[in-house]
Amino acid sequence: MACPPNTPENFPFLKLPHFPLKYVINQMNVVDVIHFTMKNRRFKRAVETTKFRVDELNFHIAKWSKKVAITHQGREFEIESVYRVGGSGSTGMKLNGVATPIRYPGSFWMKVFAESEEAKMDLLDNITQHLLSIFWVRKFTARFLVKCDFENLFIWKYTKKFGKLIVEPLRYNEIVVSPKELHFLLEDIKIDDLELDLEVENWYKYPKYPLQGSTVNLLNINFIDLDKLTIGPDCVFFTIDKRRMRYHWIPSDCCNRLLKEWIAGKNEKLEKLMFGTLEISDKDLLEGITTTATTFSKEQLHKRGVCTNCPLPILDIKRSTDGRLGTISRCEDCVTLFVWHSKHFDELEKILASIHYSRFKRLVSAFKIDIDKFEFILNNGKFELAITATENSNLKISIQDPALLNQHSQLRNWKFGEQKLQFSRVNLAEIFIFPSESHLKTLEFVVSDLLSFVKTPKKIDLNIRFNIPVRNLFFFSTFSEFDNIIIGPPDSAPLNDFNLDTADFHYLLTDVKVDKLYTNVRVGRRNARYIHQGVTTPKHVTFFKIESLAIDQILNIDPQLFYLWIRREDVQGVLMQWERGRNHKLEHLSLVLVGGVELNMEQVMESLGGVESRFTREQIIHRKPLLENGNFSKWDIKRQNDGLEATVVWCENCIELMVWTQNQLDAVQNL
Repeated sequence: MACPPNTPENFPFLKLPHFPLKYVINQMNVVDVIHFTMKNRRFKRAVETTKFRVDELNFHIAKWSKKVAITHQGREFEIESVYRVGGSGSTGMKLNGVATPIRYPGSFWMKVFAESEEAKMDLLDNITQHLLSIFWVRKFTARFLVKCDFENLFIWKYTKKFGKLIVEPLRYNEIVVSPKELHFLLEDIKIDDLELDLEVENWYKYPKYPLQGSTVNLLNINFIDLDKLTIGPDCVFFTIDKRRMRYHWIPSDCCNRLLKEWIAGKNEKLEKLMFGTLEISDKDLLEGITTTATTFSKEQLHKRGVCTNCPLPILDIKRSTDGRLGTISRCEDCVTLFVWHSKHFDELEKILASIHYSRFKRLVSAFKIDIDKFEFILNNGKFELAITATENSNLKISIQDPALLNQHSQLRNWKFGEQKLQFSRVNLAEIFIFPSESHLKTLEFVVSDLLSFVKTPKKIDLNIRFNIPVRNLFFFSTFSEFDNIIIGPPDSAPLNDFNLDTADFHYLLTDVKVDKLYTNVRVGRRNARYIHQGVTTPKHVTFFKIESLAIDQILNIDPQLFYLWIRREDVQGVLMQWERGRNHKLEHLSLVLVGGVELNMEQVMESLGGVESRFTREQIIHRKPLLENGNFSKWDIKRQNDGLEATVVWCENCIELMVWTQNQLDAVQNL
């Protein structure tokens, strides 16, 4: 594409004001930023004033390798300080404003050449100074594979706070530090994730505990005083790794003491505690600790990383303070405690754990579990609650006949307040409850208890399929809004067997906030007589079997979508009511014809001033996709008071009135 006339070849973005310039620089590739600051002094000054933000800066110190790595948005770029006899890199690049031999092939790495092997650390200092003049670093990390003068490293003048710090010699080597250096590393440097594999001179034992950090991994414990060892309050993962234990390992009685400290309420944030050991004595390890066989499924254990192939059984233990659960896995040379926090359960697993363990319920009630939907199904002899946490995560709770109690083994107790119910977990997704009172009262107990530790669901559906006084049901005093309410007889029962009294009918339409109301009941004049114009109603309403004398009152309801089963002789009157100005909110009316005299639709449309529709078949099908495979006739009519247009579609025993609001017209204009 040709450039517009008078367009400059180069845009002088370095002359932009501060904030636009900062925005432009932070959209650049981090590698380009480093490269250009070494090539252009003005660009370096611009970046220094804006500070490019990067995720991580890592120091890597080994015997021959001295380098830093910048990580940003998942991409890593290494700059290494190297020495090569008589060898250099390209010229023309500057480090901190000084011309320096640098080799830059692009993309992943850069080599900066030192004057001697001894000068590599000083050069790495210069590289760090250049980078920190242009970058704002979110997290510093470091890895030492060789002994350094730890107290006097140049690194500490830039930061003493590290996300992760590793001191780990290469295989078959050792890093030996003095007691003073050990204290410096553990006390003067703030480290969140600490990994140590080092020896201390003169078999020195470190005296101050707990060790700092949310993650502590010790690969060598010769400097640890096991009698004083404790785990810090902020520690999440604590590991004494068995890989490099040599002649030192943690005895079972020390493991026992640390387990008991957790049981007593310490280490609130702990998620995993692992000990490498060469000898395990259950008598010493579990002395004074109450254990039970694990209740977690193999899938749950695998998700946490628990090895289920260990020769010793997997055990559960419970904290005495808050009931939090831990699982102990024991192998030949390793003991691991996995602590179960809320985040380790999906939403339905939290519900099941709360039902099983009252103390876990108290734990999760502090923050409450997110639930997407409750769906209640009430039928004669069948009361169910289906809970949906996510699209593919469902749990069904069924109230069963107490006579079936003897058919179920492994019964458990569900306690809430003074109540106690027996239940059986049929599978991962279904629970049977055996009531001591009526099914409905038991369901009310269950819902009341669930709402003590789950949030009110985003959607609530209610399906009532037997005769019962509706307005007195506990659902309407418990929940303020419903997505769907379905009321009618069971699918196999005749319609005449189901009655809904006038007060219940009026209550559903006026007092209950519901999005979609579906009633499979006969609506007569007696039911409809209290429905007045302007009443607040659901957005979608479906009525079956409407008697002719009730139609005028029924049309006082003004939903967006209205589905009515009526007799053929009532069609003209219903359409005429809209044409004369009623039902201002209505967007779609579906009429199902269920009997009566033969319908002359052309005569009906003539009386309403209907004309051949200007809308295409495709536009009509867009409004009602079920019409796609059928033949239908269509007319347009206009409302007298505001000129709003609607299309009447006749297809076999169904009539559709499609009102064309501006939004509906916009949706089909390109079809």
